Amino acid sequence: MKKIVQFLLRVLPAGFLLVGAGGCIKDTIDLEHFSDRFELTPGIALPLGYGSLGMDDLIARFDSTGFVKKDASGLLELSYNSQLLSLKASDVVSIPDQHFDQFFVRSEIALPTITDSVVLNKSKDYAFSLQSDERIDSIILKAGNFHFSIQSTFRHTGRLVVSSSYILKNGKAWKEEFYIGNTSGTYQGEFDRSLSGLALHLLHRNDSTLLPLNFSLTLYSDDGQPLQSSDQVTIDLGLLNIGFRLIYGNIGYKEFLAQQSSILVNLFEKSEIGGTIEFEDPRFTVQIDNAYGMPILMEFTNVYSSSERQNITVPISFPPEENPVQINYPALNEIGLSKQTLFTFENSNPPFRDVMQTEPNKIHFTTRAYTDISKAGSTNFVLDTSRFTASVNVVLPVWLRAGEFVLRDTIDFDFQNMLGEKERSLIDTLVLYLEVNNGLPLNVGVQLAFVDASYQVLDSLFDSNSLPQVPSGKLSADYTVDQQTGKTLKKTYAGIGKDKIKRIENARYAIVSAELNTTDFQTNPSLKVKFYDYYKLDFKLAAKALLRINNDNIP
Repeated sequence: MKKIVQFLLRVLPAGFLLVGAGGCIKDTIDLEHFSDRFELTPGIALPLGYGSLGMDDLIARFDSTGFVKKDASGLLELSYNSQLLSLKASDVVSIPDQHFDQFFVRSEIALPTITDSVVLNKSKDYAFSLQSDERIDSIILKAGNFHFSIQSTFRHTGRLVVSSSYILKNGKAWKEEFYIGNTSGTYQGEFDRSLSGLALHLLHRNDSTLLPLNFSLTLYSDDGQPLQSSDQVTIDLGLLNIGFRLIYGNIGYKEFLAQQSSILVNLFEKSEIGGTIEFEDPRFTVQIDNAYGMPILMEFTNVYSSSERQNITVPISFPPEENPVQINYPALNEIGLSKQTLFTFENSNPPFRDVMQTEPNKIHFTTRAYTDISKAGSTNFVLDTSRFTASVNVVLPVWLRAGEFVLRDTIDFDFQNMLGEKERSLIDTLVLYLEVNNGLPLNVGVQLAFVDASYQVLDSLFDSNSLPQVPSGKLSADYTVDQQTGKTLKKTYAGIGKDKIKRIENARYAIVSAELNTTDFQTNPSLKVKFYDYYKLDFKLAAKALLRINNDNIP
């Protein structure tokens, strides 16, 4: 008998002995009156944890790659995005180099010799080279060079002034002066002047775009140097490496985008998600931020969905009143601002809700973005920093109907480290206790599978045909769940006997599977419920190891 008491004191704390005995013990115990045969069934409580599953957690498990946002009411949305392009105007619009020339010749001087000085003036409207459909009114420049190459065979020095009232610098007419020539008649000079800060105002005549320039050449006598019949001054001018800051006018037809794209709907690529899910208000939308001051159209062609889960493709078309999409753009008094276009295709064929019921993992499309030349005019403009950004989105409000929609998660369940080896050998039954307070609009069926280090399934907690069900939170008239009064409490106990304990003794992990069903999924196909960011599911998880100790357990 003394050996029995020593064993109990070694294995169990005194408190468990008191609980196991289950009665009042006298101050003095006569061990000789105890039977040599005994059996005790104490229990060891193992609190495993508690927590709260919020909607952000649930949506992340739906699809961690989708962008989760919420509308003004808190209704959650999954958004899948394809960024099409982001282009600065300087990447789309450019001004080519311009080349002009001018001559002064001996025959334009009526005098036989220059006694003091002579002044020659010329003006010319030079063709400003642009694309045939461009009609630019003015350009404010930020970079580039005005290059002058001047040659003179006159044996006279002189002064050349090039000016234009159509070119402004600091609000005043532009001019540049050059001192040229020599008495040997072999003058050649190269000059560069910055274009930065200049404003070019172009002249339109018929179908031509012109830049007027004025030239004034003064030649000095230089002690009566003779004039030769072949004397001339040649001026080559070039506007080179032009960088604009602002362009006003019609820049003609420009195509910003012509490419095939697709949106990956990762939700339907997850192999661990099974069952059926139907969204009430899925949307195919376009978002464009446009700082170009010009009308632009975006057109969609070759649109279709593809579903690997259902092995089906669905062609999608849009009516002419929706496709192409007309893009908002800033007005003249909004230079530097960006206008946003948010457009949802409302009348696709088939309806986008039907498309999403095929569980597509990709939406394919070809897009073109181009200037609407039918509305282009002199009030259009582009800043060099103006940006055109376009993206296409599949938006899935979490307003849905779901049946047998399965989510899985893995938790640590290292059975061998939960208790010491001696305690494990005495376990007769392992009781798991799960308390769930459900504030979600979903019925939840729970299963627990025990797996080893290589994720091989050893056994499961429940029979597949009798999963414990946690009822949905109570739905109000608008199919929402009040988090103060509408949660549903469910307590579940599950016992694991010796045979199953033996099968899971090498378990390292437990895979928790949750089969989700919206309320009345089978009987009311039209019922869809909304998920808000404040919804929560609270849970507590604990275990109790029931030990059986008798003569046979004593070493």
